[in-house]
Order: sequence, then structure tokens, then C-alpha cells
Amino acid sequence: MNATRDRLLSDAAVLWTAASAAAERGEAVAAVTLAWGADVRTAEAALVNRQVASSSRGFLQAASAVVQRLVGRDDPGGTAADLVDHARDVLREAADPGLQRELAREWPKVDVLGTLPAPLRPDFEDAARSRLGALTPSAFVAARMAQARTAMDAAQHHRIAGRTPEAIQSGYESDLAVLEAYLVESAMAVGDPLLLTVRIRWELAARAISAIPGLPDAPVAAAERIRQAVVRALGPADGERLAHVFLPL
Repeated sequence: MNATRDRLLSDAAVLWTAASAAAERGEAVAAVTLAWGADVRTAEAALVNRQVASSSRGFLQAASAVVQRLVGRDDPGGTAADLVDHARDVLREAADPGLQRELAREWPKVDVLGTLPAPLRPDFEDAARSRLGALTPSAFVAARMAQARTAMDAAQHHRIAGRTPEAIQSGYESDLAVLEAYLVESAMAVGDPLLLTVRIRWELAARAISAIPGLPDAPVAAAERIRQAVVRALGPADGERLAHVFLPL
């Protein structure tokens, strides 16, 4: 239990750091999305601490439904901080008094988002379209998987030819394409057309990759280490599913 709680709180810290950085860059959609992700991870940690069974996927799905309603309005008004506070209020309404007090202690202040206007639904839609490159979600997933297969073929050719750096790079590109395809497909499956969960999970995966202290010289071993980091970053349920989507090395 404590290991799970620690992982969730670590995720929340990573996401709040990313949200603050996005706010400083003036990226309201990213800042709000990452802040919501951090709040959800914190709430999950509180549930684990209270020995309440809750899967990350299920809680994210419920939280995503809340967010979809909030950003469904064309003019929410106020600041990005107000929007995050409103989302917190909605989530708190479903909690008992003890859990409400714990969340009030654990959730950080949202002052850093107070300088940004609340993003509108068209802003979130534009961000989703930008991620998809104007493709439909299904077309995007198909395109990324095709890129992954091409990159993995190249990785295998490089490995056979003894070009180790190129083999590692191509394998990495393949796995990133698979990851992005998986995240988009997963978002659509849980009713997240704005791809909020994609940004949240991508941030966690990217942070996990950047934290790897070093890679083995062997291409297969290097790929396995990167995959292990990403799988752990997504959590037990999503990580296990993703592990089965990665292409054979």
C-alpha cells in the first residue's frame, strides 16, 4: 500500500512541477490539464492511504468526466486557477468529510495558475487537434503504429549491421510511436476526446525516461530498460497493457 501511495504522490509532484512550468510559459491548456492530473493522483493516494480500492484507470475516467463537463462551456470565465478550483470542488462533493480534509491538506495552492485566463473548450479542442496532426484518432493510431513498425525494422537492420547507436535510436523511436498510439487509443476508450489523459500520461512517461541514469550498450538491453521505465510510470494496469503492445525486439 505505502509503495503505491508513494508512487502516486511522486506522480503528483512531477505533474505539478510540469503544470507550473507550463503556466510560466503561458500555456493555459497544458497547465490546467497537468494540474488536474496531479490532483487526481493526490486523491488516489489518499484513497490508498484509507485502504479504499481504486484503480488509476477507473479514477482517471471519473475525473475525466468531471473535466469534460467543466470545459464543455464556451466561456467558463475567471482564471485557470478558478477552473482547477472548480474541478476540486466537484471531486470533493463526492468525498466524505475525512477525505475532504485530507485533500485540502494535500492539494497544493493553485496561485501559479492565477495569472492565466481560464482556457475555453475551443482551446482544449485545438490542443487535441494539434496532437493528432489533423487526423482522426483512429487514423492517428494507425499512422503511429505504422511508424513504429518502420522504425523497429530499421532498428533490427542497424543491430545486424553492428550500428549500435543507430539501433538504439530507432528502437526508441519505435517505442515512442507505440506509446503515443496507445495513449490516444486509451483516451478514446475512456471517453476523453480532448486527450487530457494523453498529456498527463505522456508527461509521466517522459519524466521516467529522462530519469534513467544510463543505458546499456546493447540495443535490446537498452530498449528493455526504457520500456521498463515507461511501464512503471503508467502504473500496473496501463503499464501491463502497454507492455503487450510494444513491438518484438
